[in-house]
Amino acid sequence: MLELLPSGSACSRIPVHKPPPERLVSIAKAGWHMGVRGLFGFAIVVAWCASMRPVFAACVNGHPSLEQEYRSSAVVFAGRVGSQEVTPEAGGYADGTTYSVSVEEVLRGAPGKTINLFSENSSGRFPMRAGTSYLIFVYEEQGRSMVNYCGNSGELTEKASALGSLRKIKARDAYAASSRQAILETFREYETLNEEFLISLENGKGKSGKPYSVLREEVEDYAEGPFDNALDAAQTQVCKQSDAEVLRALFRVILATSNSAEEKPAWILGEVFVCQPVLVQRQFKSLPTAKQSSLYGTLVEGFDSAVYGRPQSDEHVVDLRRKLRKLAPEGWQ
Repeated sequence: MLELLPSGSACSRIPVHKPPPERLVSIAKAGWHMGVRGLFGFAIVVAWCASMRPVFAACVNGHPSLEQEYRSSAVVFAGRVGSQEVTPEAGGYADGTTYSVSVEEVLRGAPGKTINLFSENSSGRFPMRAGTSYLIFVYEEQGRSMVNYCGNSGELTEKASALGSLRKIKARDAYAASSRQAILETFREYETLNEEFLISLENGKGKSGKPYSVLREEVEDYAEGPFDNALDAAQTQVCKQSDAEVLRALFRVILATSNSAEEKPAWILGEVFVCQPVLVQRQFKSLPTAKQSSLYGTLVEGFDSAVYGRPQSDEHVVDLRRKLRKLAPEGWQ
């Protein structure tokens, strides 16, 4: 029974319930003309193909890292197999087994209390045992929830380290999400405070009725405290997560508070351009022309601060400066 093949070999991946393809049958018939020695050699090749471990054929694309598979999976969870049933061939799949798995701990996605997982009866099958708990990475294909044989799924007793790492990734993502929201809220609050302050410059007090002196102190304290921290967090969020929304919020807060003498917003913008030049280019070009003109000077100032002390002949710096010049609005001097 042929199950597996090495990549690039003469053997083919064949569902275990199907007979050998006509190509191999014709080769076998041709063997009558090879003589006994030729037939013996052919038999060795067939036996070799049939005896190979499933991982060799099913994993021609390698094994994803724990975090790679986590990021690409629809659902990741720990659960116990409750029941299983034979699933007939349909929809381009060979026959197989569908397992009903009770969800015990959700690490990614929203699988509900139970999830049905299909395992095709082929060399890439992922067999499970009723009553056993597993760490499972789920991907969706043609309406079926399945498990990658070559991934990081496996019996929970053997996945303690992986489970611990996934819990840390989940916690880190949750923190990043809350941190991200805090960044956006802090930027909005700073814009609101600054607007109040600007009104008080003309009227002696803001819309809230607070006098100029109080609002000035409030906006300065906020700039040196929460806003300063949010700028650092925004740099990390954009550089590490390629977060376009946070980048756009950074654009907005810089434009809305252009009256401020604070230098840090420009410096952060420059650092972000160094770490994510393509993202900054794309988002900058999406701004209205007037806003591009207002923001470009700050971007140049921030970039110069970010690369200060680096050799001007540094190839990376030269390339970034060339990209920066391409962003210059028409007529910019």
